[in-house]
Amino acid sequence: MDFPPIWWLMPYGIVPDNIRVWVRDNASCWLGGYCP
Repeated sequence: MDFPPIWWLMPYGIVPDNIRVWVRDNASCWLGGYCP
């Protein structure tokens, strides 16, 4: 799983690229993995 489930609920094309990158970079932390 690359992103938390809430990500899939967001309307596609609405979220700015910088937010997408931030979510991608932090997803592992939210999922209980490594937190930078």
